[in-house]
Amino acid sequence: MGCTGCFTQQVKPGCKGEPLHQPKRFAELAAEFDRRSFQISVHAIGDGTVRTVLDGYETARTANGARDSRHRVEHIELINPADLPRLAELGVVASVMPPHPPGCEFPMEPTATIIGADEWRNAYLWRGLQEAGAPICFSSDWPIASLAPLTGITYVMQRSVWCDGLSDQRLSFEETLAAYTSGGAYAALRNDLGRIVPGLRADIVMLDRELTEANAGQAQVVLTICDGAISYEI
Repeated sequence: MGCTGCFTQQVKPGCKGEPLHQPKRFAELAAEFDRRSFQISVHAIGDGTVRTVLDGYETARTANGARDSRHRVEHIELINPADLPRLAELGVVASVMPPHPPGCEFPMEPTATIIGADEWRNAYLWRGLQEAGAPICFSSDWPIASLAPLTGITYVMQRSVWCDGLSDQRLSFEETLAAYTSGGAYAALRNDLGRIVPGLRADIVMLDRELTEANAGQAQVVLTICDGAISYEI
């Protein structure tokens, strides 16, 4: 589709948000929490903040050695392409929220203008993150956005590009399901959850139909099993 008129404005050049912690201080904190074996999760929306977080995680790994920490970056709404491979290199989980891209659950404006047309190609890069090898988990960011995973799956399947020339960042149906199940378990350090295989805990949701890209938004839960026991049933 072509660009619409509401995208003609540009964000003020050089305009940046204020960080809660300066990069040096954040790196110090990340190294100390990592030394104490904490799993770190940081909300980072802009490309500068994402880089600061990755720099902090890299400082922690250099100071303390590599381990299966699965530190997370939450949101990653904008990322510099040079930082994409760093998530896989550092073992960092990309925790992203399908309702967030403008045009899904929220209107296009003012977010599209705030990002700026020059940076649209680097925004909400679900496919780019996966192709770079980053572990991905999907979540809702509730109560900011819809809680229901089936709603999020619909957004992933139906998201369209904002302008001609932008890349399609949708994931496949199977990749989307994995991000909501085994991806979430991996991010939470729960290797005993997230897949239906012998030996793992039986947390299962049964739906009233076989999910497809077209009908995810209409599916209804008919049975929920938690740790082997039925907790909900129609």
